[in-house]
Amino acid sequence: MKIAVTGASGLLGSYLVFKLAQKGICVHALYRHETSLEWTFRIWKKIFGAEKDQPLITWIKGDILRDWDVLHTFLHDCEVLIHGASVSPSSKESTTYMYKNIVQGTQIILDLAQGNRNMKKIIGISCGSALIDKENSQKLEDKSDKESYFQKYKKRQALEFHRVYAEGMNASVVHLPFLLGYGNWHYGSCQVFRDLWYQNIPKVHDYFMIADVRDAADYIARLATDSEDSREHLTFTKACGVNFSQLLNLAQTMFTNHNSMTCGKSNCPQKIKYLLHYRNHFKTYENLLSRFIKNQDSDENFTHSDHDESLQYAREMLEFYLPLYREDFINFSRGI
Repeated sequence: MKIAVTGASGLLGSYLVFKLAQKGICVHALYRHETSLEWTFRIWKKIFGAEKDQPLITWIKGDILRDWDVLHTFLHDCEVLIHGASVSPSSKESTTYMYKNIVQGTQIILDLAQGNRNMKKIIGISCGSALIDKENSQKLEDKSDKESYFQKYKKRQALEFHRVYAEGMNASVVHLPFLLGYGNWHYGSCQVFRDLWYQNIPKVHDYFMIADVRDAADYIARLATDSEDSREHLTFTKACGVNFSQLLNLAQTMFTNHNSMTCGKSNCPQKIKYLLHYRNHFKTYENLLSRFIKNQDSDENFTHSDHDESLQYAREMLEFYLPLYREDFINFSRGI
């Protein structure tokens, strides 16, 4: 079996391609930048104790929007496509670039995948933004901030996966919660840990959905290799709701004695707006959750934990990841 993965050097992609290789699956892994690939190898070293040379993983450098010849090579002989390439709402890129990457890039890769005679399944990686109803979608049209554009484009992206399903392809969409894990702390959700180190903590008290990136990678790897029919996957085992402020304060206290460290560099810019975006983002996500479950067959992969279980799940994640980040930040402060 051979699986093609876009966004392979991102946070989720880095864990996912390694998990697939562990299952003995050949992986075509698409990436855009060498720096992100370096972070992938760093993740493998710290999390899995593995070196960068993995014989079952073939790295292919290319841009979905431009390198069509590369994409044909990327998809060659693959039976499954996992499309996870996207941009972060905190990205410095323009909304035009965001649209091209999220919507047009998805259209391009799905059209090419449909034309691949070996392709048997397509899995799209999305988020709660794609579940916004028509009323909230109209409100987004009236806003100009990048987070609103991100939500609107993710909704349109999800419709592309529904389109290929309607055209006869075995296609699924996985709507992920907020993923926590070890990765590039300059980008995406991993910035949360960097902001905690520099004590840039927003004072919010809402609940939101979180999951360990390792659990997300396990879930998608299973989905890619089983024979399950197409459907929309809202979440997966061990996803939980926790108090946003409580989670961040817990994480900060677990950065033992970090206040005594001298950074030696100017404080990183605050990313509070990014964090607040995700708080609001998954407030909408959770509101849709109960309504979604009522309209679907029981999802055995969905577990709604009580508060104590959720907090324990969060604590276990933090106990695993925070020492890795602490080592990074101390080395960074010392110029190592």
